[in-house]
Formats: sequence, C-alpha cells, structure tokens
Amino acid sequence: MEKTNIPEILKACRKGVNMTQAQFAKTIGIKRSAYAYYESGRTRPKIETLRTIAKVYGLDVNTLISNEDSNSLHQDNDQKINFDIKDFNDTFYDLSENEKAIIMKLRIMNREKRTKIINEIFE
Repeated sequence: MEKTNIPEILKACRKGVNMTQAQFAKTIGIKRSAYAYYESGRTRPKIETLRTIAKVYGLDVNTLISNEDSNSLHQDNDQKINFDIKDFNDTFYDLSENEKAIIMKLRIMNREKRTKIINEIFE
C-alpha cells in the first residue's frame, strides 16, 4: 500500500487558510496535539475526522486520502482559497465568540441536521 500525503495536504490546506494548528484543531473539535500528530504523520486521522476536515476545507475526502501531490493541490486551489480567506476573515472575525461557536457547530453538522436547524430559525 502506497503512503499517502495526508500530513502534507493537511499542512498546506491549513496554511492556505492562514490558521495555526491550535485554531484549526479547535474548529474541528479536537486537541491541538492530536492535529499536530496528523500533520507530522505520527498518527493518521480517523475517517470521521477526515470527513470533518474535508468539510471545513471544502474538499472531497478522497482528495485527503489520495496520493496527490500537496503542492499541486495547493496551486490548483490557491485562487479560490485566497478569495475564501478574505471573505471568511471579513465576516467571521467580526462576530462575537458565541456567534463563532454557533457557526462552527453548524459547519460540522451533517447537511440534513444543519438544514433543519436553519429552516427552524427562519420560520
């Protein structure tokens, strides 16, 4: 079985959204030390963690577990990531801590549950 580039891909994606390991670990609900182990290749994330990470990055899980070169992944998504970062920074960082927490919880929910909650809010 070929070794995947999960650590390199995770690091490139995290740096692409200009977050520290601690910040990103918090957004996906894990400890910084666990995320650091993923990036170093010391441990592999469980598939559920990969799904959460893929959701946050806007990627397909297969991208994270494939043997794609992380540099080409980063280059292909560079323009989109830069636009998303600016949009994210302009809106997210101006929110209160409670608003941020709500958004992050909604972000990692499955689509059906998230849609139901959002629909209930706007009814």
